[in-house]
Amino acid sequence: MTALGAQTAYTGIGNSYSPRADAVDSGKPRFKVGVCTFADTTDAADTLVVDVYKEFGITKILTLDEFVHTTTDSVVKQEVVLTTVVDGTILTVTVPAGSDNDKRVLTVYGI
Repeated sequence: MTALGAQTAYTGIGNSYSPRADAVDSGKPRFKVGVCTFADTTDAADTLVVDVYKEFGITKILTLDEFVHTTTDSVVKQEVVLTTVVDGTILTVTVPAGSDNDKRVLTVYGI
């Protein structure tokens, strides 16, 4: 088992409130989406490690999705994540059995 860090990371922020001027400073949380890609050397049972606060500014994880490129940079399918552990803002995901040497994409949703 190898612990892998993200090869690339992208973030996006979506507002959870009305765009009206009086709502902008209302203090309501903003939903954030972070996307990490992991190299095509990722194998089953490897551990994907992401500090979601450092990478995306996420302090509370709501959900996550993990995808695998079954054909390099082409066919993508969703993969069931078997193990996730959150230690503060450090997220670790164990890649499920099934395929080796495939690129993985992890999408994290939070606030």
